[in-house]
Amino acid sequence: MGKPSIFSKDYEKMMRRRRINITLIILIIISVVYFFGDRFIKLDFLKKFNFAFFEKMKIEKRVEDKKTQEPKNKENVKESQKEVKNIKVEKYKKSDGSILEFYIDTVKGEIVEIKDLKGETNYNISQNKKFAVFDDIKAGKILFLDSQGNVKELTRDYYRSSKLNKNFYRKDILASNPDYIWAAKPYIAYDERILFLSELPYFKKDGSIHLWYIDLKSKQIKRITDLNIKDINLVEFIGYDENGVKIKVGNDYYILKKDNYKLVKS
Repeated sequence: MGKPSIFSKDYEKMMRRRRINITLIILIIISVVYFFGDRFIKLDFLKKFNFAFFEKMKIEKRVEDKKTQEPKNKENVKESQKEVKNIKVEKYKKSDGSILEFYIDTVKGEIVEIKDLKGETNYNISQNKKFAVFDDIKAGKILFLDSQGNVKELTRDYYRSSKLNKNFYRKDILASNPDYIWAAKPYIAYDERILFLSELPYFKKDGSIHLWYIDLKSKQIKRITDLNIKDINLVEFIGYDENGVKIKVGNDYYILKKDNYKLVKS
């Protein structure tokens, strides 16, 4: 771009246009360097300038974004506070002194969560979240929790031997053998029968684990079969489908048939 002659009659007009063009070119170069200089141009000396105009644009955009985001954040906080207000926490003290916490949604009437800080409680929440079952192994109990936070025992405190025509009481068995498994690891089956593990009907030390069930409607408690295993941690209730309940015992897999409650190896 050549410099116009001072003797030209359009000298002032040409100089004004020239200054405008130079200003535009400088602004374009500054913009490119400011926004893309790290990627394409290594002109460190340009970065020393304080580009107030562009900084102002960025600040104004951040302020605008913050104003837009604040109502959304307030709505989320209100919704979260509302959910917390709907949650009731009930506590249950086990025989070993540990505390269970039951989180219940009072609006929906649902059990949301069961917390056990010691991690020694086996529990199972029903699919509709209206009730749950859990164990107190040291006390030899399977317990039922409803959606109001009420707890009641499902197991009996004695075993009746028809063969001997005699009752064997839980407190006596546990007093003589504290590690005896009277009732543990409950699981809610498809027809709302509660499966659980026990060393009953035998009382010898290091006895075999048996599979039992409790019928919630009839209150009947019945033994299903001997699992031929001594550690309840080696028994896992996997889930159920139209065929029955899937159970892992040691390294073997079984199906507890839905129609006749027979355990079949799969």
